[in-house]
Amino acid sequence: MEWSQPQRRKPEQRRSQRCQNCATPNLSQTNLSRADLRRAVMTSADLKQANLTSSDLSGTDLTGVDLTGAELRQANLSRANLQGANLTGANLRWADLSGADLRWADLTGQS
Repeated sequence: MEWSQPQRRKPEQRRSQRCQNCATPNLSQTNLSRADLRRAVMTSADLKQANLTSSDLSGTDLTGVDLTGAELRQANLSRANLQGANLTGANLRWADLSGADLRWADLTGQS
């Protein structure tokens, strides 16, 4: 699903909370706690001060994403691509970063 193109569904279909291709949306200050964003493509998204507590972002492409001041407590970021992401002031307490690619990421002041 592209952010720029709404997906049409049959009325009887159940809505999915899963995002397949979430490229470049402005989601600053959005509550995405407990969201299932596994393997989503969210390159260059604006997630400043977003609440991603307990969200599943495993395998997600977060290249160049702005997560300044984001709440990532207990989030699953295993195998996520965070190359060049801005995590300044983000709360990463109890977040799972196993296998995450943090090359060129800004981790200034994160907790």
